[in-house]
Amino acid sequence: MIGRTIEGYRIEAELGRGGQAVVYRATQIALQRPVALKIVSHQLSADPSFLERFKREGISAASLDHPHVIPVYEAGEADGMAFLAMKFIDGPSLDDLVRSGAGVEARRGLAILRQTAQALDYAHGRGLVHRDVKPANILLGPGDHAYLSDFGLTRAMDGSRLTSSGVWMGTLEYVAPEQIRGSDVTSAADRYALAVVAYEVLTGRPIFDQPDRTALLYAHLHEPPVPASRRRAGLGPEVDAVFARGLSKSPDDRPRTSVELIDQLAAAVERATVAGAPVGNAATVVGASAPAHSAPPPSPPAGSGYPPPPPSPAGGTPYGSPPGGTPYGSPPGGTPHPAVRRSPQTTRLLIGAGVVAAIVIIVVVMLVAGVFGGGGTNTEFVTVTIP
Repeated sequence: MIGRTIEGYRIEAELGRGGQAVVYRATQIALQRPVALKIVSHQLSADPSFLERFKREGISAASLDHPHVIPVYEAGEADGMAFLAMKFIDGPSLDDLVRSGAGVEARRGLAILRQTAQALDYAHGRGLVHRDVKPANILLGPGDHAYLSDFGLTRAMDGSRLTSSGVWMGTLEYVAPEQIRGSDVTSAADRYALAVVAYEVLTGRPIFDQPDRTALLYAHLHEPPVPASRRRAGLGPEVDAVFARGLSKSPDDRPRTSVELIDQLAAAVERATVAGAPVGNAATVVGASAPAHSAPPPSPPAGSGYPPPPPSPAGGTPYGSPPGGTPYGSPPGGTPHPAVRRSPQTTRLLIGAGVVAAIVIIVVVMLVAGVFGGGGTNTEFVTVTIP
């Protein structure tokens, strides 16, 4: 295909391929601009019902005008091949980042996902469901500007008579349970897929690891995923609770919008302390830091004679302090009295002085009692305990 011209698009290089289509970098000759040209497989293109739906869905996708939906220039058919011409994005996909050795830093990943969520909510508000949300369909331009691609293509594929022959039109790792059951597919299916993508971004692992297609479909239908906090240290139970809602088997139990899902997840991650690399990813993925007040107090310099301060509770108020926050035993200015710690030499001097004082007390008592005078039969022995 390299070097061929199809309906005014000169094909120059292959960008990627999947089970149903191949994407090329091409030049639109009339406007001399680069485009991404997706050419659908001959098997699908030979289906008249698919071609009809493909053109109709391509028109719907081209009508979407949103900064995070990839612009569609044309959907057509030439030489027995269906094609889709889109804006060319000279950057990686989110899939490239997730599967790279460096992984995706948590805040960066959530920022990309929020842009994707905005694109989904915009399309859902116009009655369009994507049906194939996955990292490979989230493209990144300069400054991590995210574009959601392939609106309408999967819907056209689902309408093909090929689906009745057992051909799955979608990506199994991100498919919603209702899609597997053959139920009505609504915007909730896109939110399920977005939650799966978010889980993969934060943990570096897919929600289900089954290599068998049947086992994978069964897992989406019936099995809960491994909690994210068990695959990434520091995510915590609040993050797990957000994923439990987003990945619910019931569409009605998922968040109402895609942005709501990602905002809840971002807030939960912000309150967590994410540390270490995700299981299965060699890179350290740094998430949101804990609030400044929860950091442990600094230790005093070595040899200063001051004991280390006690840890502060979550609220940031030192233990044993009144409601105002000033430590008990502090002068009015609020500065605590320094702790007193005696040196070993001082301790020995104090003990010696105590012994001498005790001996003097014994002698005085004995003189008063007449012990040294010899007269007095009523001698009283006094026991003095030296500490």
